[in-house]
Amino acid sequence: MKISQHLAYLKERKMVAGHRHQQWIVYSIPAAPSQELEANLKCLQDCVQSEPVFKADRRKLKRLMGDKSVRALLDEGCCFKPQTVKARNCCAK
Repeated sequence: MKISQHLAYLKERKMVAGHRHQQWIVYSIPAAPSQELEANLKCLQDCVQSEPVFKADRRKLKRLMGDKSVRALLDEGCCFKPQTVKARNCCAK
C-alpha cells in the first residue's frame, strides 16, 4: 500500500487534515482532534522524549531543517531524496 493510500485512510477518519501548497499536499493534525487521536498523540509525545530512536530522529530533523518551518522549506522548493536523506535544491544541509 502506498503512503498516499495510508494518508487518504487517515484523512477519511479525520485523523489528519490536508491542504494543497503549490504541487504538494501538506498534512497536519486537525484543528479539533478527536479524543482518541489526542490520547494517541500524548502517548507518542511521551515516547519521543524517552525512546532513543525518536531522539536520534529529532536530532537528524533539526540538522536538516535548522530553524526553518516546513512551509518555508516548501516555499523554497526543498525536497529530500528518501534513499539518501540528502537535500537536493535545498538550503538545509
